[in-house]
Amino acid sequence: LGVFIIYRLRINKTKEAGGRTMIYAGLILFLLSAFINLLQTHPGYPEWFLISIYPYIAVVKFLFLTGGALFFIAGLIIYFSYWGERDRQVENNLTKLKLLDNLQQESKYPFPVTELLDRILKNLLAGLDETSGAIFLYNRTQRQFLLTSSVGLAKEEVALLEYYPYGRNIISQSLEEENPLISSDFRSLGGKAQLAVSRFHSILVIPLLSGKNKIGALLFFSSDEKRYDREYIALLAPITEWLSEKKRRAVFVAPHPRK
Repeated sequence: LGVFIIYRLRINKTKEAGGRTMIYAGLILFLLSAFINLLQTHPGYPEWFLISIYPYIAVVKFLFLTGGALFFIAGLIIYFSYWGERDRQVENNLTKLKLLDNLQQESKYPFPVTELLDRILKNLLAGLDETSGAIFLYNRTQRQFLLTSSVGLAKEEVALLEYYPYGRNIISQSLEEENPLISSDFRSLGGKAQLAVSRFHSILVIPLLSGKNKIGALLFFSSDEKRYDREYIALLAPITEWLSEKKRRAVFVAPHPRK
């Protein structure tokens, strides 16, 4: 049965899947147990060893059988968990394509950049079942992030985030490192921004980059501290790349900060 299962799974042809070693170990222990059982059926078996040895042989056979079952089942669980991961990857890829297609359809018409980013952010949040997010664009002249679009933020929060200085904060760090960052500490935003989002418990910052050009940043805010992870970031990677290129090619005149 074990050989048949291994043949049907074709484990040797699926190198990415784990659990192969444990399945093989379980099968070997099964075979050893079967071999001992075969010896016990031989007519001369009762005369081969001292009487005191036979209980130990029975214990060894039981251990081989039990160990083989444990290893074999654990290996199968690990093996099938790999396919569960593959299913999730496929689902994520389909979600990426669907989201990206919806966003591209939404931005076909020549909207002003501010309106375009509003529409993109709303569609993106709806597609990801998110409630709060923002898009900041970087003004090189003023060295400030300008809040260009926001969803799910109160007026007071928007006012605090509207003009956000480039400096020692998580958004600046994300752009400098060219890497998405996750934080469960709103103080990592620094300045007035930490007051604006103090009601949230998880922040995801994804830099918008075109080559070496700093375009801005896409932010998600969640009350769930464990909402974001690397898999979530991987889902957004092609979307943020497309958004960065879309913004780079668009004509946008950033407003001057209020005095």
